[in-house]
Amino acid sequence: EKTIDELLELSQEEFSKLFKNSPIKRSKLKGFLRNVIAMISSSKNPKYLPILEKLSIHDEEMVRNQALKAIDKIFIQ
Repeated sequence: EKTIDELLELSQEEFSKLFKNSPIKRSKLKGFLRNVIAMISSSKNPKYLPILEKLSIHDEEMVRNQALKAIDKIFIQ
């Protein structure tokens, strides 16, 4: 089992291996990351701020935007 932080740090290769025979693979890594970020943003738990800050400079715009929204949501509480 992987922690949420570990899931958010998956490389493309790790994601492909982990979800090889799963329908989750259809969402692609960027969609998966977006969904995990959305889930943790609803928790409003500040313990996720370091990983969200890291993801706010991710290569994928979708991931960056979701991370920034999550950071805002945690700070607004």
